[in-house]
Amino acid sequence: EEAICSGYASDGGLYIPQSLPSLNNNDNDNNGHFWNQWSSSSLSYWEVAYDLLRMFISVKEIPNDDLRNICQQSFTEGFENANDPVPVIPLKKKNKKGEGDGSDDIYDDHDHHADASCFVVELFHGPTFCFKDLGMRVLVRFLSYFLTKRQKQMTLLVSTTGDTGPAAVRAVSDDNNNDDNSCQNNNYCSPLSILVHYPHNQISTFQRRQLTTVHSKRVKVATFEGGGDDMDWPIKQLLNESAEFNNNKKKKNNNDSGGGKSDHNDDDDDDDNVEKGA
Repeated sequence: EEAICSGYASDGGLYIPQSLPSLNNNDNDNNGHFWNQWSSSSLSYWEVAYDLLRMFISVKEIPNDDLRNICQQSFTEGFENANDPVPVIPLKKKNKKGEGDGSDDIYDDHDHHADASCFVVELFHGPTFCFKDLGMRVLVRFLSYFLTKRQKQMTLLVSTTGDTGPAAVRAVSDDNNNDDNSCQNNNYCSPLSILVHYPHNQISTFQRRQLTTVHSKRVKVATFEGGGDDMDWPIKQLLNESAEFNNNKKKKNNNDSGGGKSDHNDDDDDDDNVEKGA
């Protein structure tokens, strides 16, 4: 939760796992049994994702049923084929006509895995036709899950050169689930909103339309003059300043209450919008 909701680590870098789980297929005491499940091809993509994420996320933090729901929603909704969101296409090797030395082998689509010597994983069947859908949709679901538990809200600050932005906008918009009507009826209302920046005249027309034709009050889009990476430093600086401000406010609250914890949490009342870099 801390890693996902913080954006950057306290030293300005990124979070990484302290250790990586073992996936030795002979190690049945740890995670080796997953090899048999995965190799059987009986699991869907979201079920494999669940197995992998379960290794890094404590059950106390996200119970099994909740994590399954997050994975299933993230890797089925919005995809061309909910049962096969990331198709693996088998290809069969054959020689070019008239050349028998095999040095210029080419590959054609082939239906039978047993005869294939090469496979291609297609990552472009998501709602924005980009591999970024696979990362952004599950990230947004995690954020929404933790924020809802804490009764917090968050604004995502995103700088994009064309791929990340549309995927993030669509993920937030889909998580809102027609947020205007839902919020008015006191039903589920996503705690997330998003502000996306992109360099003027430096993304494709298709990508620009993906960003600017989403109808949601929780989505805002702005352009800026400069190169694609020119917004990285301002966003990072803003996040650092926000973190410093929140830390100072917590210290002030403790000092005002005589060094102890105050009876009511001012952070919960005032700190509704937390910026996160993406």
